Amino acid sequence: MPFTRSGAAIACLVTAFELVAAQGGPGSWGPSIQLPLVTVSGAIAPDTGNLIVWSSRDRDWSGDGNVGQTFSAEYNWRSGAVSERLVSQTNHDMFCSGVSMGHQGDILVTGGSSATRSSFHDWRTPDVWKPGPELKIPRGYQTQTTLSDGRMFLIGGSWSSMTAGWWNGVNGGKHSEIWDPSINAWELLPGIPVDPILTDDWAGLYRSDNHAWLHTWKDGSVFHAGPSKRMNWFYTNGEGSHAPAGERDGVDAMCGFSVMYDAVAGKILSGGGAPSYEESAAITNSHITTINEASGIAQVKQLKGLNRGRIFGDGILLPTGHVLTTGGMSWGKVYTDATAVTVPEIWDPVTEEWTELADEVTPRTYHSIGVLLQDGTVFSGGGGLCGVVCVNGINHFDGKIFTPPYLSGGEGTRPTIESTSTQDVPVGGILIATLGANPNDATFSLVRLSTVTHVVNTDQRRVPLTPVAREGNSYTLQLPGDAGVLLPGYWYLFAISSAGVPSVAQIIKVHI
Repeated sequence: MPFTRSGAAIACLVTAFELVAAQGGPGSWGPSIQLPLVTVSGAIAPDTGNLIVWSSRDRDWSGDGNVGQTFSAEYNWRSGAVSERLVSQTNHDMFCSGVSMGHQGDILVTGGSSATRSSFHDWRTPDVWKPGPELKIPRGYQTQTTLSDGRMFLIGGSWSSMTAGWWNGVNGGKHSEIWDPSINAWELLPGIPVDPILTDDWAGLYRSDNHAWLHTWKDGSVFHAGPSKRMNWFYTNGEGSHAPAGERDGVDAMCGFSVMYDAVAGKILSGGGAPSYEESAAITNSHITTINEASGIAQVKQLKGLNRGRIFGDGILLPTGHVLTTGGMSWGKVYTDATAVTVPEIWDPVTEEWTELADEVTPRTYHSIGVLLQDGTVFSGGGGLCGVVCVNGINHFDGKIFTPPYLSGGEGTRPTIESTSTQDVPVGGILIATLGANPNDATFSLVRLSTVTHVVNTDQRRVPLTPVAREGNSYTLQLPGDAGVLLPGYWYLFAISSAGVPSVAQIIKVHI
């Protein structure tokens, strides 16, 4: 029987504004949302704004080897309904995969326990999930990003399946490849080897090529921001090429976060992580890295650090340009909550400082996710996936909704988007947004819909928009003209009041 929740039971379980008392700081956490699985990975569905999550071959365990199935669930943030789906038609165990969203809203999941498989989540098809083309190189824990021309680039991933995994000595050599939608096939890029992204992890190649911080940029380029302190440019045309982009101060930041919070200005916030994946103390380091043209040495500014060191903590981009980090732990170790950090922090792009918020209480450590929802709240869930070998309570079959401080005044303070001139706008195009009564002065932002796993979210980026004209409650917005900045695909459009309160977003498609 599929797992479903609906109706009155859900009404008392979850609503976005049914909040528990804040513990120790601003913001509020809602009650626990019961889920049928551990949320290792997640993505926002572009047709509904619902949250799609998945675990592995089992709801609470990754097992050994490839059994060709994945448990998935869908959470409707409006109604609170949760439904489960067993995905077997793609013959793909999507645990520890790469993931990103294409220009048409397809979510492409690659590798993992089924190390050469790929699968599409396509909301336009009856079965939703369908098989994708085989990878050239078996991999797991790789990072994948969607390019400005619609192709998808991936690199790294020495964790992989039973037949091609670290326990069989198959480490390293996880060089780049690229998916071309025009032929629906993967091709190697011999000019972009994996070597430049490697960290100095004590576990060697098994860990050093994991979870790269990749940001698609101008002219078909990809900026590699970490977790290695050595940064790089990747150029994906032809056979590919690469060039150094400088270094961040400090040490490597494995399983830290990297967020492009202002794509127009080329600004990336990074924070947390640890020098090594396991048996390593988490760091508080935080930086702003600024890129402009797709070449040269990036500008790096070291910030006052996080209040608490954390590895495995997600970085979630908010519509105002603030960045929220949730979960993590102070000592890198998988499948334990022993050093869990449950107090989230928020970064202010004006003061460039971190502030602690209300305690989530529930640990969100290895295999947890954090995702921005359409109403400006944040889902935080999961952690564990170690089956019966877990200490009791490490597998977290739940999530919670965090209401950021900007919503502390309630619904009455929020602007509302009544309509938009179109829901399908070209890069560089004009969009007119009409707000509800008495909007005062409003600004706007676009935030690309998320895909996330293992702290990596290459899709989220923010494009701030200042109106170029206003007539009554209608605002004319000019979109950036570079597809490397305004990456085609699906975006939240938020209106933001003069007090910094965001609306519920409209979902807009941007095309070339």
